[in-house]
Amino acid sequence: MEEFASAEHFPVGMIICDVDGLKLINDTLGNAKGDHLIETAARAVRFSCGENATAFRIDGDEFAILLRQSSPAQLEAVVERIEKFLEDNNRDKNELPISLSIGYAVGDKDMALLDIFQQADSFMYRKKLHCNFSPRSAIVQTLAKTLEARDDITEGHAERLETLMILLAQKLELEEYKLSDIRLFARFHDLGKVGIPDAILMKAASLSDGEYMVMKQHSLIGYRIALTSGELSPIADWILMHHERWDGSGYPLGIAGKNLPIECRMLCIVDAFDAMRNDRPYRKAMSYEAAVQELLRGGETV
Repeated sequence: MEEFASAEHFPVGMIICDVDGLKLINDTLGNAKGDHLIETAARAVRFSCGENATAFRIDGDEFAILLRQSSPAQLEAVVERIEKFLEDNNRDKNELPISLSIGYAVGDKDMALLDIFQQADSFMYRKKLHCNFSPRSAIVQTLAKTLEARDDITEGHAERLETLMILLAQKLELEEYKLSDIRLFARFHDLGKVGIPDAILMKAASLSDGEYMVMKQHSLIGYRIALTSGELSPIADWILMHHERWDGSGYPLGIAGKNLPIECRMLCIVDAFDAMRNDRPYRKAMSYEAAVQELLRGGETV
């Protein structure tokens, strides 16, 4: 910025790019996947710059582009090239989808470069708050598939829970706006299992007391991860409490009754029903009628 401060470079334009969802990817899929997102973002920025621009990585998930003798139209052209690069990248099913929140500003010699930077940065954050999250939804879907591959529950469990949760929500006449969060909750209630060692998560035999204590940490791990994600943060509290029970026997908080969110109570019911209706290594699936009766009895299976 100091090098660009002389009058010969003005009007100076700045573009700020922020990699969406990087912390979520690092926390769930690992730092190697996060590094891949950063490298892809760097390629997009470098490819799109043009001859009168200089690009920098200024933070873990942020890039900046400085453009000499620029105009708003030139900045918009660079942004369009970045977005086209990412669109082409996201068409490749083998690539982790990526999105950047992008802001820009241009100023003449009467403006301090720091003010131009702050304008671009502010524009970027406003766009982040109002974006439609469609590329980040693709990241969430990729994460869902990864979680399913690590889970020891039968194939299709998450999809079945999502269907049952929506049917139950509609039967309870819950507000329409809640349905999208309920879908996410069905998919990601076990998000914290990414932090549980495979030796415990995949163990066929019964867990020891110590192993069970480790397994119980997945509610808190999932809560912490969800808080870092714009898409999952609305369901973070539900993830924390999804193993709480009506009688107060659950974990990690031991809350009971109507202090437990209705969404968590719903998940307890549909999860138990799905478990009973599908084969397990230790028993065959129950009939529909038997599973319903077991729910009504509130027996040990629930």
